[in-house]
Amino acid sequence: MQRRPASEWEHLVHFHLGQYPTAEYQALGRDRDWFGTALKEMVPELASKLPLESEAWKQWQAQRAAGGEGRVEHERPHERPWRLLGRDEGRGGQRQDRYTLAFDGRWDDGRPMQGKGQALIYTGYEWRGDLVVDGTPMRQVFAVEDGVMRGRMFMRDQDEVGADVVASLQGAGNSRVLAVHPSYLKAGESAELRIVGSGLAGDVTLPAGVKLIDTVKRSATEVVVRVQADAAARGVHPVAVGKVSGGALALYDSVAAVKVLPAFAVARIGGNGTPTAKVEARFDAEAWAAGADGKAGTEDDFRIGVMPAKWSVEPFNEVAAHDQDVKFAGLMDAASGVFVPGDAGPNPARRMSASNVGNLKVVAEVEQGGERLRGEGQVIVAPPRWNNPPLP
Repeated sequence: MQRRPASEWEHLVHFHLGQYPTAEYQALGRDRDWFGTALKEMVPELASKLPLESEAWKQWQAQRAAGGEGRVEHERPHERPWRLLGRDEGRGGQRQDRYTLAFDGRWDDGRPMQGKGQALIYTGYEWRGDLVVDGTPMRQVFAVEDGVMRGRMFMRDQDEVGADVVASLQGAGNSRVLAVHPSYLKAGESAELRIVGSGLAGDVTLPAGVKLIDTVKRSATEVVVRVQADAAARGVHPVAVGKVSGGALALYDSVAAVKVLPAFAVARIGGNGTPTAKVEARFDAEAWAAGADGKAGTEDDFRIGVMPAKWSVEPFNEVAAHDQDVKFAGLMDAASGVFVPGDAGPNPARRMSASNVGNLKVVAEVEQGGERLRGEGQVIVAPPRWNNPPLP
């Protein structure tokens, strides 16, 4: 995130050694010429890769001055609608670089989702939104480029709860497919597919082996079709509307493996009369199909997508079993994959009145043909988050 001339990178090396004078004597520092390597090797490399002045920077400045495509421009007085799509686990007018923000949408089950607020645009590309959605204060951190915004929308006071988001500017010359939902289809089965994007016009092009049965509805931002997959359909393939694509559909015959995402997470105890709130951990069960050889764990395996799972926790190791971490560290919601840590403070029920920290194995079980495929991850239940950063 930093850009400096060589002289400033050199100053930074001197600053670090002045600020932390024992750096040369610590592990990974005392076995080498730390200061010499930093000055003679790292400074030239950083100055080359992250200079203050570069051709890309000059092009960006020229584009900004000309009001180039991809920026959020301040001069246009009309509203700029965007088509936005995101996923949450478990469930304007303008003045200079500030915008009023109106949010009007729906959840995948059809429930309305509405909000209002403000957005601040840094350098024409970095979007920071502050709004209230259905009574809940939310924030948006997006990057804008070529008519697309990508980033995250999350609760203001509980930033681990949120969704990764992609949005597309609605208007001429910005046609694209953002996503296909559901993103996977089992061979031999039929389903309704919802294709979301902007400027959607023309015929729907589906992967080979997928037959279009009917078009349920369509608009410039959404096309809903009913499809049937052949028994032999497999792989991940693009979906297009007219000349534009961007979404993909995974076709599979069976789930070969389940991965817990994230594989490692940190939750934090809190509440219980303390000034620090609990920090939840949220997990997804990601299904994978075997490659052409039919064996899981090879390079040609392909991702199917996030599937419903039965969630639970177990002791991660012998120490966790001995300390009964499953009993004290928190509760896992079996349906959503949301782990809520225990209360802050000493617990008289624990050995030596320890707090409710712990080390747990996260287990996701996806049902298939009467059997359950198991994936595992880990959650560390840590002390309260005393220092709360402004961004997650």
